[in-house]
Amino acid sequence: MKTLITGATGFMGARLCKALSERGDEIRVLVLPGENYSHISPFIAEAREGDITNPASLVGVADGVAVVYHLAARKMPGIVLVLKGNKPLELRYSKRLRAVIYASDPVFLDAVLAGERGWVEIPLPPMSLVVFRHDDLSGYSREVFTFQAQARRKQNQQEDRNEQETTPNERS
Repeated sequence: MKTLITGATGFMGARLCKALSERGDEIRVLVLPGENYSHISPFIAEAREGDITNPASLVGVADGVAVVYHLAARKMPGIVLVLKGNKPLELRYSKRLRAVIYASDPVFLDAVLAGERGWVEIPLPPMSLVVFRHDDLSGYSREVFTFQAQARRKQNQQEDRNEQETTPNERS
């Protein structure tokens, strides 16, 4: 299976590269420009340079990939980035505590935050990037993104629908 891993040079990412490689996956990694990835090079088929905070650098990075493991985290003082793919993700923030918490299961958050007041739930559509600034958590920004492979698939589906709607005389 062709797999993309962001954050592959980190503690968890490197271990995931090794495990998936041993399983037989073909691994593509996203690394920062100039980043040293020699410690994972025996396990990967391809490295692409890009930065999760620069959408233009991500164009085409997921083309032909069946699965994406997003483990990348940018260390930016005062900023929290949350990238939500197609899987469930519950996200809440507390302005009073100046904290952001998220998990794939709302039951987990309900248990952890039982009795706590002031946590605000943020509904997130699939494929969203949320940016929190530590100085004003309630002033977060939310952007919807599309991997190039998804955009191409939607375009192909639309072209197929358009083709089906044409009559035999229009096709000649």
